[in-house]
Amino acid sequence: MPALQAEVVAYLDRVRASLPDAYTVEERRFEGSVLTLARRTDTRLAWAGARLTTTLALLALAPDADRSQLDRYLDAVVREAGSVVTGGGLQRGSAAVAVAVFEAAPAAALSWARVAHGHRFAVAGYPVVVDLTAGTVVQPERMRVGGLFRRHLHRVADETLSPALGAG
Repeated sequence: MPALQAEVVAYLDRVRASLPDAYTVEERRFEGSVLTLARRTDTRLAWAGARLTTTLALLALAPDADRSQLDRYLDAVVREAGSVVTGGGLQRGSAAVAVAVFEAAPAAALSWARVAHGHRFAVAGYPVVVDLTAGTVVQPERMRVGGLFRRHLHRVADETLSPALGAG
């Protein structure tokens, strides 16, 4: 991937710096780029007492990223999210919020983020695209699996991604 635009780097830095203490944060590599993984675990009565571990992944992508690269990214984050949940059972689950950050998001990325995606057992995938030029955060309109957690995942994305758009 070519060098990241300064605006993208600054945005990712703002998001990382603003993550609440409830998250544990680490960095890894994905297809040659830095991938930030932030995790938190929540329990809600509205979820029938289920514990949900949310993995928020942040990755800057080139403007020519295609659907297959986005799908590989989401699949990798879903696998990672599933690997951290131990104990299994119906009262444990995991969600993978795969955030693709673009200086200017291509149409394929915007449509990728709007649609429901597949899942693995006990792991809900939630694709998100941040378009810095438009100043928008695009999220799925509905979910095939894990719909019980959609409001929570939408809030996680809003609370962590949207404030950093206006702080630039």
